[in-house]
Amino acid sequence: MGMQTGAHIVWDWNGTLFHDNDAIIGATNAAFAELGLAPITLERYRALYCVPVPKFYERLMGRLPTDAEWAVMDATFQRHYSVHRSRCALADGVTEL
Repeated sequence: MGMQTGAHIVWDWNGTLFHDNDAIIGATNAAFAELGLAPITLERYRALYCVPVPKFYERLMGRLPTDAEWAVMDATFQRHYSVHRSRCALADGVTEL
């Protein structure tokens, strides 16, 4: 049997390999600010985060976001995350894996 070649797909669960926790919290809080919601801490984010993502927002807001709120939060999150992620790096020890 010869060596197999091919691509590997690596799934990074937020903050495991790519240290983007600050970008996620910053973008989430920017999205919340657009709707007049209070900011959250990383600890609260970690305690409540789940998939599907709308369930996470239901836990935070006490209800599911409306379609209009979801559109605002999604666009705001994506815009802010794109800016913040450029300052992120791999988590300690990842390059040695």
